[in-house]
Amino acid sequence: MCNGCLVNNDISYNMIENNKILIVKLNNSYYNIMGKDGILRSKEDFCKIEDFKDGIARVTDKDCFVNFLRIDGSLVSNERFLDAFDFEEGLAIVKRKNELYNVLSKDGVLISFEDFFQIFDFVDGIAKIQRQDCTWNFLTKYGQILSFENFLRATEFSYGISIVKRLSGSYNIMNMFGSILLEEDFDYISVYENAATLLAVRDKKEFIIDSNGKIYLKN
Repeated sequence: MCNGCLVNNDISYNMIENNKILIVKLNNSYYNIMGKDGILRSKEDFCKIEDFKDGIARVTDKDCFVNFLRIDGSLVSNERFLDAFDFEEGLAIVKRKNELYNVLSKDGVLISFEDFFQIFDFVDGIAKIQRQDCTWNFLTKYGQILSFENFLRATEFSYGISIVKRLSGSYNIMNMFGSILLEEDFDYISVYENAATLLAVRDKKEFIIDSNGKIYLKN
C-alpha cells in the first residue's frame, strides 16, 4: 500500500473501484484517490470524495469548500466554491464565495462573466436565471444572456415558449431565440387547459393563444 493508506471494513463505500482508481481513507482521516500502482493521485487530501461520474468527482476540502476532482488527481477549477451541483451535459452550477451562482465547464472555466442570484437547471441548453437586480432572463450553455430585455417574471420554457412579465408590468411570450412573439402585450397571460394553449387577458377581455401564436377571442 502507499504510505498513509488505511483500509478498514467500516469504510467500504469509500473503497469502490472506479475507472481503475480507488477512493481511500488515510490515517489522517482524510480521503484521496489511489491508482492500481498504489500511488496517491492527488497532492491534496479531502474531507469527502463523492462517486466518480464520467471521470469527475465532487470533493469537499479541509476548509469545507467544494471543487471537482479528475481521475488523474487534478482539480477541475482553481477556484473553491461554497457549493456545486453535479455536471449535466458538461456543465455544473456552482455557488461562489460571494454567495452568487455561475456555471462551470469541465475545462474549469466559468461560462458567464456575470454571477447570478439563482440559476435553474439547463433544459435544451437554456437555464432560467435571476440577475443581481432581481430581474429574470435566461442563460445559454455558451454563457450568453438570451434576451436583451430583462423581465419581472418568466416561466421556464414549455413547448418552446416562456410567458414573460415585462418591466412595464404587461405580459407577452418569448421563444427560445429570445424573440418576443406577440405584437401587443396583455394584462396577464397564463397556461390554459394544456401547456400548449395560453389564456390572455386585456381590458377585461379573455383571449386564447394557440400553439402557433394565433389569438382568438374567448367565447
